[in-house]
Amino acid sequence: MFGLVTWAHVMMRPVEPNEQMYIAASILSQDAELYRDFAFLQMPNLPLLYAGLFRLTGTEHYLFLARSLTWLFTLGTCGAIAGIAWHYTRNSVSAALAAWLMALSENFILTTGECSNYVMPMFLSLLGFWLVVCRVDRVSTLAVGILIGAAVGTKLYYAALIPAFLGMVFFQTCSRRSQGLRLVSMLTGVGIGCLPSIWHLVKNPENFMFNNLWFHWETANWFRSIEYSDRVTLLSRVRYGKSWLQHPSQMWIVFGCIAVGVRQWMNWNSHPAKTDVGLALSICGLSVVASLSPVPAWPQYFAMPIPFVLVWFLANLSDDPKRINYFLGCCVAVGVFVSGPYYVRCTTEAIHPSRWVPLAVHRQAIELFRESTAFGHRPLVATFLPLLALEAQCDIHVEFATSGFLPQMAERLTESQIQRYRTTSFRRIRGLLDSRTPDFIVTRIAWGSPGNSPSLDDSLAAYAAEHDFQRTEFADLNLVVWKRILTTN
Repeated sequence: MFGLVTWAHVMMRPVEPNEQMYIAASILSQDAELYRDFAFLQMPNLPLLYAGLFRLTGTEHYLFLARSLTWLFTLGTCGAIAGIAWHYTRNSVSAALAAWLMALSENFILTTGECSNYVMPMFLSLLGFWLVVCRVDRVSTLAVGILIGAAVGTKLYYAALIPAFLGMVFFQTCSRRSQGLRLVSMLTGVGIGCLPSIWHLVKNPENFMFNNLWFHWETANWFRSIEYSDRVTLLSRVRYGKSWLQHPSQMWIVFGCIAVGVRQWMNWNSHPAKTDVGLALSICGLSVVASLSPVPAWPQYFAMPIPFVLVWFLANLSDDPKRINYFLGCCVAVGVFVSGPYYVRCTTEAIHPSRWVPLAVHRQAIELFRESTAFGHRPLVATFLPLLALEAQCDIHVEFATSGFLPQMAERLTESQIQRYRTTSFRRIRGLLDSRTPDFIVTRIAWGSPGNSPSLDDSLAAYAAEHDFQRTEFADLNLVVWKRILTTN
């Protein structure tokens, strides 16, 4: 039942903007090098994993396979929560309720509905936490380090959790020699998990640093320059995170914190503090700081602390399974009331595979470019929706591989930086299309931009109109396809 409803959720979510960039990077990296030949604005592990799966399976349904992997990571995350709950309570009901509570949280639902780098590092870090609390040996400590390193190599702000995990390993051993060996073992594992990132950093340091650090800094400055303050300032990000905390499906976090605080105050002298509790709390604090660090803030970022808050509750209340079950049961009941109708709707629609979004996107892509055979070669598509072109086995300009994320702020870059980082901007789109004339141009009919800034699609549409591309509107998809008119001698 759990697998069915989560599968329906993953398959029925509309396409998110992030997925354009991840799928494009995964396909391009099969024949090109990340950061050098095209931009990718995140750490490298996930597109490299996708690229390996695409090559291994030979699939043309890229979004379907990527979302299937997201579903597996979703199951793994909830399974890790269940494993941690069982470790603390030795109660299967607690484990099941904890897994369902995680699945019903609104931010987790938003996070697991797309193929991007949110749920994979969450699963890896929770699995690492589970190994640590099981009092593992040096070999398993190496595995914990690999898991945390792989999480950092997928989403950079998971590096904030490394000190807490080092502390967990340090305080669980008595002798100084054993502490030192385990710390070295874990740090070695972190290095192994980050090997793809280290390799790209050493090989192309400037491009790697730009894609993973400087771009995000410049993006924050760009939002400020267009006076777009929503979720940009620290105070607005905190308020935004608070608004998600107040969502009914996540009010258990507030009540849980109150319950744990009252219990700790009442039993302050009768129960010595447990190491796991303090270290779980430190992970909660570090994950909150990490989720507030990106600019601007998005709801998916605030999913990062949720599993660790739940783990902290379990660590605090582990000596009273009945009270845990009562608390979790009430919270799950609220979650079912709030999020249950969404899961029911998704499951009802997912009974028909033809309605699955990844399969529908593939069919739509084929339909959009059904006349591509007239060109006699693999058509080149200019679009900030690269997923559609790639699903139809068309080529794209690598400058559009990040969708609109990088081009929208690239006016802040110099000409040499534009060329080095393989991107384009409003003023340079025309020259790019003149140098590599596309066979198709795809634009959106309606698309808003932050702070009412010009739309990148407007530049593509203007070029297509000036060069007499044949216009076909697909109103139901909110798309316009412009086809280059073939000339004959």
